[in-house]
Amino acid sequence: MDKINMDAVLEDILAVKSLEQDIRAVKEAQDAAKARIKDTMTQFGLEELTVDVFTVRYRDVTTSRFDSKRFSQQHKALYEDYLTSSTSKKLTIS
Repeated sequence: MDKINMDAVLEDILAVKSLEQDIRAVKEAQDAAKARIKDTMTQFGLEELTVDVFTVRYRDVTTSRFDSKRFSQQHKALYEDYLTSSTSKKLTIS
């Protein structure tokens, strides 16, 4: 069996950590830009705005979802009958 190249593993770990920081920074910039767009549309009472080739919509949306927590509390046996388990691997770097 080959020996683990610890330098290569460290290089990959450092790359992952650096990319995670980049992703966080980009996500924060994206969220800030979206917030400014929402604020502008709210300020002017707009639900739809066309700018250049883009159409931006910011409106109320009603959705329905299944309340699995409440269902599991009220129908514990039935809920447990339909539970399935799966196994996967998870990589964490700390």
